[in-house]
Amino acid sequence: MKRLQWGKSQITVEAETVEQLLNALHKEHPQVWEKLCTEDGSIREHVRIFVNNQLISGNDGLKTVLMPGQEVIVLPTTFNV
Repeated sequence: MKRLQWGKSQITVEAETVEQLLNALHKEHPQVWEKLCTEDGSIREHVRIFVNNQLISGNDGLKTVLMPGQEVIVLPTTFNV
């Protein structure tokens, strides 16, 4: 993903939930969003999203509340967790 954002390792967006974060990426950084989500907006199978070092998943995970300045870690994986 660094290659897609001109060498940046971090992207800053304003969002109150993980779902809003993904929506913001869709609007502001569509090339990154395409790597993370399917056309219908679902998180791709090989993508893992962590909030407070906790793996989030499913619709409940998308509702995870984010605090101002909170870091969300997105990792690709080749194995199932």
